[in-house]
Amino acid sequence: MCNCHYQGFVDCIHELLKVRPQAQDLKSEILQINQELSTSIDNIQRKADELIKYRRILCNTKTAIEFLQECLPMLETFSKLNQQMDEKKYYSALKTLEQFERLYMPKIKRYRFAQSMCLKVPKIRETIKKESMKDLKDFLENIRQKTFKIGEIAMKNTAFRFKSKEFALLLINSDNHSNSSGHKSDKNTPISNRSERKISSDLFENGHIDSEIIDQNSDDDDYLLVQEDLSATDLVDFSPVYRCLHIFGCLGARNQFESYYLQQRKQQARLILQSFTLQSPTPNTLNTFNRDNFRNYLFGVVGFFVIEDHLLNTSNGLVTKEYLNENWNDVIKSLTESVHLQAQLCHDSQQMLFMKNLLLLFCETTNNYGYSVESILKLLVELRQLNTDILLNQWSLIFKKIFDSDNYHPLIVKNQKEFDEYFHGLKSDEMEMFKDIDNTIHREIFPKRFAFSSFVPLIYRKVKEFILVCLRFIEDLNLNSSDKEDTVRKSTNQLLTRTLSDSLSSLIKKPNLGLLQLIQISINTNYLEESSLSLETFISESIHRKQSTNIQTDSFTSSSSRLKYSLSIEPSSQSHLARLQGRAIFKDSRSEAESQIYIQLNNKIEEIFSLAVYDYMLADSPGKASSYILDLMAFLKSTFEAFTNLPLKVAQTACLSACKFISSRLLNVLLEDEVKTISHGFLQQFNLDLMQCEMFAGSEPVKDFEEGALQSCFAELRQTMDLFIEFDSWSTYFAEYGKNESRYLRVNPQTALILFEKLVRGDNKKTIFSALSKNERDKKNKIDTISKKLKQLIANNNNSANN
Repeated sequence: MCNCHYQGFVDCIHELLKVRPQAQDLKSEILQINQELSTSIDNIQRKADELIKYRRILCNTKTAIEFLQECLPMLETFSKLNQQMDEKKYYSALKTLEQFERLYMPKIKRYRFAQSMCLKVPKIRETIKKESMKDLKDFLENIRQKTFKIGEIAMKNTAFRFKSKEFALLLINSDNHSNSSGHKSDKNTPISNRSERKISSDLFENGHIDSEIIDQNSDDDDYLLVQEDLSATDLVDFSPVYRCLHIFGCLGARNQFESYYLQQRKQQARLILQSFTLQSPTPNTLNTFNRDNFRNYLFGVVGFFVIEDHLLNTSNGLVTKEYLNENWNDVIKSLTESVHLQAQLCHDSQQMLFMKNLLLLFCETTNNYGYSVESILKLLVELRQLNTDILLNQWSLIFKKIFDSDNYHPLIVKNQKEFDEYFHGLKSDEMEMFKDIDNTIHREIFPKRFAFSSFVPLIYRKVKEFILVCLRFIEDLNLNSSDKEDTVRKSTNQLLTRTLSDSLSSLIKKPNLGLLQLIQISINTNYLEESSLSLETFISESIHRKQSTNIQTDSFTSSSSRLKYSLSIEPSSQSHLARLQGRAIFKDSRSEAESQIYIQLNNKIEEIFSLAVYDYMLADSPGKASSYILDLMAFLKSTFEAFTNLPLKVAQTACLSACKFISSRLLNVLLEDEVKTISHGFLQQFNLDLMQCEMFAGSEPVKDFEEGALQSCFAELRQTMDLFIEFDSWSTYFAEYGKNESRYLRVNPQTALILFEKLVRGDNKKTIFSALSKNERDKKNKIDTISKKLKQLIANNNNSANN
């Protein structure tokens, strides 16, 4: 740049510098205006969107108003139709309905809100059609309400004919049950729930009706006498159905009438069969058997067929025998399913007994009207097994409670009150099985000490109670004494083989049971095994005693005019004279307990061995046995003293098993893989421990052992210790090896080699081999010689085994 232009350039630069702040201000102002413009545009856009939205709403509103105005005549017509239906102006309603269908329905079908009205049109027409049969409908409603009452009277009349107050008491809480709906009890019934519970309790707990209870409920007897002459025609006026049948017959629409009537009656039958599901259970009755519901259910079934039987004989073909048989078969099929369902809801035998007795009364009643009850009688056989299953579940809980409450110590009875708690109801010959140690069972001398614990007499009494409950269920089933005995024995065997056996097995396998508790359980099973014969006698005596009582009693079950039937008993592979399987079950349980005793004993020995701490490089032994061995011997001594009441063979087996296990554990101490070196002092200490075990084996901890039987368990260890402790023993060992008269016959070469190598490695200074040679070379040669010979013996043994 030349000098002449330089000054001009500088001036321009200065002017530009002056203009820059103004340019920046202008830029900021432009940005601000742009932001304000964007905000204004956004507001305008939002207002435009809102305007479009509101215009659309306004347009839709106008359209809706137009459509609603178009539909108003239709809505007014439909409202008028509903009003006429409410006022029961069915003719006017029909005209209005025709107008609605002709003028408006084609126009409104495209509207969603009108679909429900269109769906109601056929129902309204059907309602108007049904009202033309008002008399018939009133009649059907009348018999629907009184069906349960009619069934109740019919069943009470049956109980009255057989003069069975016991079965009448099954029905006493059902008076006025069906005055209104036929499904709900009358809250004003004169017989309180408390009274019914009392009577039911006495009925099911004692197995009979006490005379005082009958006297207290004499009003119920009077009710039976009053109701005995009532029949279906006394409670129901059948004239409407006769009149309607005649009118429809004259009009040529009899088939329509019959079809309608039969259809409605089938529907009513279905409602009766669904009565369980129609009744809403309360939280307290959910999934439980309801006696009142079941009773009403059978009342409804009986009442239905009593009415149909009357019309069969009086309606000139309205009801046919084929129709009745078809309905009866359907009802019985559904009833059987319902009974199965209700039986599953029964949680105790009293409920099952109530169900069985009510079904028997149901069979008697319906059989009097000519209906076949064979399938119901077969159902009773199935209920018998269900009852047994329920009892087994109940008794499983009872056994568990008894086992949990036992302390598993010999029972000591301090006074007469405690004696009655355990032995109440047992006869003198039964008490002979449960003699106390001092033989004072028949004298009032306390305290009494028994070898068994508390669960023995309690279990025995509960098994007897189970037998009585089973017998109570089958005593009305018209079985002969042989079938009854076979049935009770079968159920009792199920109790023993399934329930009691499983309970005992679970008890024995409890991890918290100690050795003494297992010993007590084993003792208890001996007494339970002996009681099996007494249970067999009790079954036979109970059945024959009950049979004699029924013959002498004028009751529902002994009436000669009663329905005759026989329940088939499934053939059994065993005669009713076969023995109960209790002895075998208790033997198995005892064997299981004995196995657990052996396991527990070995576990305790293992636990004590876990406390053993050996110094494998001990220089000199302190001259006494290890403390853990002394503790182990003391434990074994006290344990085998507790085996006094066990069978001798069990005690001997346990003792022999313990000695073998101790020998095995001691050998493991010598052969421990982690221990690579041992000293002569350790062998001396181990020898002292072994001597303690041999002393225990020789002390006859259990009597009548064959001489030397227990000591032989430690023979291998003893010979091994002698081999390593005595200086000149190796030459004898090799010379006599394989001979029956060898001093070291039981010493295994493999075991000897392992110990020998450990001892050699531990012999750093002064060892046993210092006494065998005068110099290190001789010592080394002897070590090598012994090692080679042991390896040669091992190789020879392996070759012999392979050949």
